[in-house]
Amino acid sequence: MYCKDIVHKYNTFIFDNDGVILDSNQAKTKAFAKSVESYNGNKIKDFINYHVKNGGVSRFEKIDYFYSEIMGFENYSKELEESLSIYAENAKKGMLEAEEIKGVIDFIRKIQEKKDNIYVISGSDEEELINIYIERGINNLFKMVLGSPTSKKSHVKDLIQSKKLKYPIVYFGDSVTDYEVAKEYEMDFIFVSSKSEWEDGMEICTASKSQIIYDFNEIK
Repeated sequence: MYCKDIVHKYNTFIFDNDGVILDSNQAKTKAFAKSVESYNGNKIKDFINYHVKNGGVSRFEKIDYFYSEIMGFENYSKELEESLSIYAENAKKGMLEAEEIKGVIDFIRKIQEKKDNIYVISGSDEEELINIYIERGINNLFKMVLGSPTSKKSHVKDLIQSKKLKYPIVYFGDSVTDYEVAKEYEMDFIFVSSKSEWEDGMEICTASKSQIIYDFNEIK
């Protein structure tokens, strides 16, 4: 796979963050476990399984699901707020310390030399992610950095309706959410597999003939 061919073929480039730009999936998983560590171990395991199977979904939805569905609580606003705070503290630390996925920044810089329609659409908290990118010195690589609480699908829908996205579009992701959004809006999907927690990713992307890369060093 050649960088010049990708840059020539597409007009818009969308990247997920966790597992695509930053190697932060494991840090996020640990932060989720930490956010509910005072509860029963089996409940925590159920929660982590839910989290892994729903990559790309915001922390707000996931932790709310823990209290409403896994724990069966009806009134849990205080607990939810406390867990979100614990999660945010641990996730931010993990994302600041995380390494970048190999080759990704060089690849984005090469795109930027020719085209500027480069977006990040993440399940991470938007304000937090922007600040992390500023601290890491990579915020200026992107036209927009978008995150939760707005969902990925809603972000893409809004960008299309406001005519900010120019087709053809390529979406670099590592989760089922990324894949489904790309397919729904007729974008080409490239599965970045090296740090993905998506169990069925290889099988689904192979069956759908989506392109698969281990990391961005495969793009020459």
